[in-house]
Amino acid sequence: MNGALTVCTINASTIDLAKEIGESNMFIFGMKKEEDSCNNKCSYVRQPIVENNSDLQEAILQIKNGFYSNNCTELCKYLIILRQPYIYSKREIRLTYMILADYESYVQTQENVSKLFKNPIEWVKKVILNISTCTKFSIDFIVLHQANELYNL
Repeated sequence: MNGALTVCTINASTIDLAKEIGESNMFIFGMKKEEDSCNNKCSYVRQPIVENNSDLQEAILQIKNGFYSNNCTELCKYLIILRQPYIYSKREIRLTYMILADYESYVQTQENVSKLFKNPIEWVKKVILNISTCTKFSIDFIVLHQANELYNL
């Protein structure tokens, strides 16, 4: 942990982190597990999400054209690769990250981060809480814990 506030989606790691620092001290965005499961079952369709959001269209175009990478359009091809099926043990697995579905929530969350930043006392309280309660998520703590608990070193 680097002392920054936590901005994240919900996954196994962030659920544990939320238990430690409290969800009100984090910025959680994106679909909840129930919504994610429904979208996986109902199939995640990207096109309508992009078509209905001009800001997202512009961001994708800027990424594609190298706006954020000194005009290096080669970096964009890795975004395309993530959309392709991945073959593993003769089975096709679709690695579907629902990034586009989380976009609007992410933008709103960033606006909330900006509002908090304008209140330095509350900002610092949350930063200190993030730093002081995240020790058990550091690699040093994990290695020490495993050495002591698993290997009796």
